[in-house]
Amino acid sequence: MQGGLSLATQHQALVSLHRQPQTSFQSKQGWRTLDVYGLCENGGLTMLIPYVLTHTKKWARCPVRVFVSSPPEQLEEKHKEIHSLLRRFRLGFQHVTVLPELTGKPQETSQKAFEDLVAFHWLQKPPPKGDLESSSLNTPDPSGYISEQDLQGNQKQMEWHMCLHEVLWQYSQDAALIVMSLPVIPWSACPGALHMTWLEMLSRGLTCPIAFIHGKQQDLAVSDSGETELGRVAHNLGLKEP
Repeated sequence: MQGGLSLATQHQALVSLHRQPQTSFQSKQGWRTLDVYGLCENGGLTMLIPYVLTHTKKWARCPVRVFVSSPPEQLEEKHKEIHSLLRRFRLGFQHVTVLPELTGKPQETSQKAFEDLVAFHWLQKPPPKGDLESSSLNTPDPSGYISEQDLQGNQKQMEWHMCLHEVLWQYSQDAALIVMSLPVIPWSACPGALHMTWLEMLSRGLTCPIAFIHGKQQDLAVSDSGETELGRVAHNLGLKEP
């Protein structure tokens, strides 16, 4: 065909135009692990997402590992509690690791990495005096910036995220996917730039994707109505409690 494209060439061009970028979710994962970090209560969503994934062809062989935290003196009780919960809803997850609560100090390498991330958003100078007078004392610094006051007021949260980063490196470097629940951070206590820096710190250097989950922050076991939040969602997926 002269002066134009053949039908086959046009069809190939249309297929290329509509072809989606290839991601890890479109590839078979083999026996790589799917790691769930349920360190904050979110109504069970963190557990249900890997359950749904493992019922798809590409993720069916992935063993699911569940990581939770507990005070050091309650590790065994927490382990039994999570195993009982998983059996109750027949999720089929067998591997449970109970981590001591992350209350220690992060390593120097983690602190240096976090400082490098903060440097991109560091507030070099305070806002003009007029802006300060017209704003509330609880209002975070200008969007996209982090101040010394922000760091001092969120010291424990910063150390928690840095220590969790070290845990991810220890256990989940070779995972196919990490699913992680996140705590609720009051907007007035933490500027958006600092919160995003925490998330960047968690995923720093890891090659697998991470799904951060914000839930309703309700107990995994029983809601106000007496019905489990996890059970309600499981029922909608066609599961039933035994």
